[in-house]
Amino acid sequence: PLSYSVFQLYTGKNLDTVTQVEQKESFNWLSTDLERLTGAAYLAELVDAAIQENEKNQAPFLLILTCFHLFESIEPTLVIRCFEVKLLSILGYAPQLEDCVNCNRVTKGEKQYFSIELGGILCSECRYNDPECLTVRMGTLATMNYLMKADLRKLSRLKIPKPVAGELEQVVKRFLSAKLEKRFKSLDLLSKL
Repeated sequence: PLSYSVFQLYTGKNLDTVTQVEQKESFNWLSTDLERLTGAAYLAELVDAAIQENEKNQAPFLLILTCFHLFESIEPTLVIRCFEVKLLSILGYAPQLEDCVNCNRVTKGEKQYFSIELGGILCSECRYNDPECLTVRMGTLATMNYLMKADLRKLSRLKIPKPVAGELEQVVKRFLSAKLEKRFKSLDLLSKL
């Protein structure tokens, strides 16, 4: 688990058989830090839930491999948030963050409204279209937008204020769970750390 390996398979009628394995890279050092290990397990669980069996999709693979490397030098929570937001984008679930998802008007003001169901922000007039929309800070939406587009090599420069980080975590977790229609076991453990 949590290693980069190349598997050679023999495809049978019902099951595939592993005939050869070549380990390219091991991330054994993750086991020395419970938060990083749990974070990496969560990323693997997300990819497993998002990608169908036998579906070729290189972008999530490269993203998770890069994030495993980032765990070594960057605060784990930041790596996780970035991974979640970028994975949503790769899967085609990128939230609409610059204008109202309902009327396409540019929203203004410090408080914004995010609709999990509609997949983006709502203006103050359209927010009543989703009674369960979340009130979020403009900084939270700006951070989410930045993470979606960010160069992972520059991630260490980003500092997120605690209130924004907490709000971002709640919005992204709820959005991911709704889109992937799954609850993640490793996320429960991660939230207890």
